Amino acid sequence: MRQIRVAIGAAKIDPDLLTAAERIQYEGYLQREETNAVILGLAKDGVSIKEIVRRTGYSRGLARKVLRGQLSDVFRVRQSSLEVHLPWLDAKWAAGRRNGAELWRQLNQQGFRGCRRVVAEWAARRRQAEKAEIGALIPRLAD
Repeated sequence: MRQIRVAIGAAKIDPDLLTAAERIQYEGYLQREETNAVILGLAKDGVSIKEIVRRTGYSRGLARKVLRGQLSDVFRVRQSSLEVHLPWLDAKWAAGRRNGAELWRQLNQQGFRGCRRVVAEWAARRRQAEKAEIGALIPRLAD
C-alpha cells in the first residue's frame, strides 16, 4: 500500500486501488475511527471512563487507549519481503520490464526468497496506480 501511495504521490486512500485484504483492513480502520470519535466526544463532554464504558459497551482498556492517544494507523505496519528489493524493482519498472513472473525469476537469482505471487501482486498494483494516475491527468470529456 505504501508503494502505491508513493508511486502516485497520494496521501488520501482510494478504496478502488486496494486489494481485498487491504480493503478489509481499511473498513476495520474506519470502524475504529468511528469508535474513537464516540469515546473522545464523550470524554470531551466530561464523562468519566466508567460512564463511557457503561454507555458504549466498549471495554475500559479500549477507552483508556483511545483517551491516551494510542491510536492505530490504517494498515498494519510490517515490512514487505520486497522492501529491500524495491529500488531494483523500480529501476526495472522504469526500464519497461512489466512482467511480474519475469521480475520474480530475476529476483530469485539475486537471492529473493519470496514467492512469485508477491512480485506479481506488486506489478499489478503498479499497473493500477499508473492507470489511476493517467485517469486523473486526462480531463473527462462530456458525451
